[in-house]
Amino acid sequence: AGGRPILPGRPRACVASGWLRLTEKLAVPKRRGPRARPLPAGPAPVAAMRVGCGWSDDGYEFTGEVSVVPGRSCGALALVAYVTNAGFEGAVTILWSHGSRTVRRSGGQIPKGFAMFIDRLEVPPEGLAPGRWAVRLAEAESGRPLGGREFLVYVGEEPPPGLAAYREFFALEP
Repeated sequence: AGGRPILPGRPRACVASGWLRLTEKLAVPKRRGPRARPLPAGPAPVAAMRVGCGWSDDGYEFTGEVSVVPGRSCGALALVAYVTNAGFEGAVTILWSHGSRTVRRSGGQIPKGFAMFIDRLEVPPEGLAPGRWAVRLAEAESGRPLGGREFLVYVGEEPPPGLAAYREFFALEP
């Protein structure tokens, strides 16, 4: 009785800051759904896939954001697919989609012995639609799935999605 309150009567602005290390989780090929065709026994031809902004052909690295990307300031998204040294070669189809809508269909011939291949999606002047996107790879002739990668697009000046979205695509390390 008669003591001072522990908390002051007026709230004060408080800002916390710090660093958090994010390690990107790689997407590996897997079957989806009850009717999905199985991948062949042994090592899958596509070992991992990444999507991000600012792929450097000289440095073999992304210079911008990956997996959770801005919809307007990115310029071009790049898909980088890492191929195992299992002797895979052949034509592939690449589908970029937002929801159920295919935004870009591309593909090409993957020569035997290549360790990776890249596909780019140019961002239109109005930007990419926000939300969950996906890139799917398949053999061109048979349609057999080779891999897929989902990623999130957020809109320009708005803050990126919350921590739950980052946990889906990144391992958080203190």
